[in-house]
Amino acid sequence: MNVAVVAVGTRGDVEPHMALSAGLAARGHRVKLVAPVDFQERARALGFAFHPIRVAFHDLYGTHAGAALLASDGRMFHFIRHLRRVVTEVAHQVIADIREACRGSEGICYSLLGLPAHYVARDAGVPAVATSLQPLGRTRSFPSPLYRPGHWMPGSANLATHVVAEQAFWQLCRPLLKAALRTALPRWGHFDALYRGPTPTLFAFSPSVVPRPDDYRPWMHVTGFWSLPLNGWQPPGPLQDFLESGPPPVCVGFGSMNSARMDAVIPGVLKGIAGAGHRAILLKGWWDNRIDLGALGDDVYVADAVPHAWLFPRVAAAIHHGGAGTVAAALKAGVPSVVAPFFFDQWFWGRTLHRLKLGPEPIPFRRLSPRRVQDALEQAGRSTAMRESLRTLSSRLAVEDGVGAAVAVLEEAWSGRGN
Repeated sequence: MNVAVVAVGTRGDVEPHMALSAGLAARGHRVKLVAPVDFQERARALGFAFHPIRVAFHDLYGTHAGAALLASDGRMFHFIRHLRRVVTEVAHQVIADIREACRGSEGICYSLLGLPAHYVARDAGVPAVATSLQPLGRTRSFPSPLYRPGHWMPGSANLATHVVAEQAFWQLCRPLLKAALRTALPRWGHFDALYRGPTPTLFAFSPSVVPRPDDYRPWMHVTGFWSLPLNGWQPPGPLQDFLESGPPPVCVGFGSMNSARMDAVIPGVLKGIAGAGHRAILLKGWWDNRIDLGALGDDVYVADAVPHAWLFPRVAAAIHHGGAGTVAAALKAGVPSVVAPFFFDQWFWGRTLHRLKLGPEPIPFRRLSPRRVQDALEQAGRSTAMRESLRTLSSRLAVEDGVGAAVAVLEEAWSGRGN
């Protein structure tokens, strides 16, 4: 089949969909990855057909609206409000590029921010499958990952947070879609259709981390994490030399979180790592640093990016923002995560790791300090229960094939044999 995989977002959103694309291509499908222009070189290096969405998320995060979005913390309505400001500026371009990219496709997969693909597919009579890296499906088992509760809630309240989050997001998207696509749209019920079936929905997280809720519908499939293979990636010599010159360091990096506070926070994080007796590897990601990284000392190695699947098995711990992809990589490597959430689902993952004894309690990014970082690393270092839990889970994840499970669901559905 000609398949379009639409992934709108940053690296943590796009790379799992690259893995899905690779899995579909390995089965003989003709796959086109549709993603922001930031990822064009990466996709082509992997051999994918690529259609750019001509919006650079790196630049969006550098705007005033982008900074407010990153600072929304675990407050759902703040997140939705600031996301609206960011999305409104680029919606027409995103929708136009998705519509063009999906032309001629026989099947479409789309991430949450790739929602326009659903209506492009509907109007073309093409099957479209929603994907999610988070447990965003309605359930009584736990609240929406966009909601940050401070206490236990009954099942009915948990369910309500999912419905409210869905409707808030839909009311953000609806006027933008209506203006650009000029097609019939439901006033309230877009997400209701996902629960009526039979079109499958794919959730790319591991049931060993978040068990599949009992009230998920049969067509809501929890497949396991989607991860790209390393394909023989080799480290640069200086990185290999640094790793071999001493004990395993602590990796610190916040991916695409380009906060203006990073310049003030990073030196304190490195001080906390040193206070706990560790060296550090600093992954800059999208951080536009304005400090002298050359003055950090011989115990700190700085790189723009290193594949987590290669690096994490070689570190003592990882300090990161708690994005789904980074969490998956740390769990597969069996290393503890010190999660410093910014927004969206990051609080959910940080709290989940702590509840399962897979990492210390999450620390809000804005409250990171040398003392808190040192305490978290020391707690992780002395916790036998944490090390054992990580070892057990890592072994389970090693035999999971999330991409294979997702591809099997898609092929069955698109052949007309199942949901």
